[in-house]
Amino acid sequence: MSHLRQFEPDEIFITAEDANRILRFYFEIEVPVASELTAADIAFAQALLLEGIDRSYAMGFVKIIYDAFFMKVPGSFESIRQAALDFAKKAAKHWFRHATGKDLADPKIYENVRVGVKANFIDEWRDRMQTGNLPYAPRPATSTELYHGTKGDNILTIMREGAMRPDAQGRIFFSSRFEDVLVHGADSKRKAAFAVKFRVFVPPGATEERTATSGNPVAVIINTDQPVKVVALELYVRPARATEVQTIKGSDAIERYLTTQTTAAGE
Repeated sequence: MSHLRQFEPDEIFITAEDANRILRFYFEIEVPVASELTAADIAFAQALLLEGIDRSYAMGFVKIIYDAFFMKVPGSFESIRQAALDFAKKAAKHWFRHATGKDLADPKIYENVRVGVKANFIDEWRDRMQTGNLPYAPRPATSTELYHGTKGDNILTIMREGAMRPDAQGRIFFSSRFEDVLVHGADSKRKAAFAVKFRVFVPPGATEERTATSGNPVAVIINTDQPVKVVALELYVRPARATEVQTIKGSDAIERYLTTQTTAAGE
């Protein structure tokens, strides 16, 4: 199968009814009723929706101007417009390589993109209809809990994006212990040092390297060329000139704490 993004089970944001309409929009052939679609069918439909939206914004302005017919939005898009809008609001922004936040406020799929996606994946769907098997499934959830130290503003950005991005060498640094990364979380604005326990969802193809680095004897390096989904579980706070560490549990509480500290620092 040509490359489509795979999702973990908790990343599926469309309904079975949405999936039914999306599959009919692309393939224009027989599609099971919503109640008969499998989890793989729904994940496949969401991947097609993501692919169509993102590819529609990969076109240059010259292509848009000189391809007046195929750059039109097909009338059948109305059947999935609301599903596309709802999905764009919930989807992680790093899933999109081309579509920007402005694009996602009113996402579209152009006719030439629909035709291209159909051509790439129609054979897989025909096989699904004939055999009941689809060579696509939600990505199994493989995760681990690791620690990362950085400033409060960086933590808020990571939490809002729901992911951490690799550096220029394709590395994301963590640790097996929070104590070893507090030094990297010194925040002069909030007058404290921070470390976060993240649930880290390691993507397929990424490698995990455990090694000793300067200042961190138990470093864990994820080697990957793509953003890595993370969920903040606990925040460890060591105020300036203090020895005790405070623990904030839960992503909502962490965001409130860091936001409140930002406000207090600005007063």
